[in-house]
Amino acid sequence: MRLIIFFLILSLLVFTIAPQEILAQSEEHVWKRVSQTYPQRIADYLKVEQTQISAIVGYSQIDIEGYTSPEASVQLTSSQGNLGQHHTRANKEGLFRFAGIVLPESPGELWLQATDKQGLTSPPVAIPEPPINLRKIENIVLPPTLAHNNGVFKKDSKSLAYGQATPNSQVEVYFFKIPNISWLKKLFLTSPFAPKNAQAQQDELFPSLKEKFILKTDKGGYFSFQLPSQTSQAFRYYAGSVFANNYSPKSNILSFRVLSLIEAFYQQILVFADKVSASILIIIKDLTFWIFLEIIILILLVKRRRAYSPNP
Repeated sequence: MRLIIFFLILSLLVFTIAPQEILAQSEEHVWKRVSQTYPQRIADYLKVEQTQISAIVGYSQIDIEGYTSPEASVQLTSSQGNLGQHHTRANKEGLFRFAGIVLPESPGELWLQATDKQGLTSPPVAIPEPPINLRKIENIVLPPTLAHNNGVFKKDSKSLAYGQATPNSQVEVYFFKIPNISWLKKLFLTSPFAPKNAQAQQDELFPSLKEKFILKTDKGGYFSFQLPSQTSQAFRYYAGSVFANNYSPKSNILSFRVLSLIEAFYQQILVFADKVSASILIIIKDLTFWIFLEIIILILLVKRRRAYSPNP
């Protein structure tokens, strides 16, 4: 009897003391999880919990600001591919901003590229890898976008080039002539057997500046101009913008060709010949189908006639 009374008292003491200890342990557990921020305590806590945490640790943060066409989409990446992709949108004045970008160790060059509201994309701009203590890069002017509606047209006809840049900024357009030189002459001029005075003629192999003109963008950043068509020649051209005395890199390099009257006539003949040959091929394919169908029908008729013919 005494033994039973002893066990009852012992069990009563256990049920009254143990919940308090468990509550104290749980409170300490929650406090370590939420309130404690010291690294050594967090390390101790993780050892107890047996939890693994992985993270990408950056070595600096940076803000990047610049200008492009209004409401253009701007993408930020890096040459090493360890920065990921960041996107932002320029405001109505063309100002864009990347705030608090965490740079990983050795990100390489930072690449910026804009896509305007027309869907045209500018070439990427490479910024050298920033030093660790640099906190902001600003006043970057991205290249204008550039396109044209016709890359081959005849002399004295009209073809329009267009694009977008920072609003109310200056755009400079450069045109270069592409020399019309036969492949045989190119081979001769670049060979070691060419005479010394012919080496100077190698300049003919490279495009030469024909003209440059300056225009202004409107408040929406749009600009357009007529491509020169006075002479039959092949051209390359690009544009650059100037905003707040800062020069942008050049745009994509485009090319077009102005045809002489003879070349335009020959081009029309080629186009007409292509259409005629395509039509003939369609007709031939149709004729082949009908001839094959008629042969099948004739074979079936012959077999049917033999099946119903009386035996001799």
